[in-house]
Amino acid sequence: MIFNGGELLYRDDFFDIAKYASTKGLRIIIGSNGRLIDPDIARRLKSSGIMAVQISIDGAKACKEVGWPFQFRMAIRRGTVDEIPNMLKLAIDYGTIAAEFFDLLQVPRVKRELPTRCYNQMKGKKL
Repeated sequence: MIFNGGELLYRDDFFDIAKYASTKGLRIIIGSNGRLIDPDIARRLKSSGIMAVQISIDGAKACKEVGWPFQFRMAIRRGTVDEIPNMLKLAIDYGTIAAEFFDLLQVPRVKRELPTRCYNQMKGKKL
């Protein structure tokens, strides 16, 4: 079971939810931006029965420090296609268990939150 969408660690009850799902025999993986994961939170997540985390690169260090498996999840956009080989090398060098590439959907929130200059650079270009 993958818990994803929004930042789960803002939920006060998330550790309880993960522990419950884990005790029911489900293999739990979470998606996180990693900003709230420090070594203490990584230990709590690991002890809650979560098997791995799909994480933004900024939180990978804490997970690696406590020996918790993690994988990189990377958005592929027009401006990042040429960087795929470097992203894979970084994932290997960092010791991830997997690297996942996905397409960033241009929903209204993404358009609003993506820096304007990056969005303008991408608009109209083909992959």
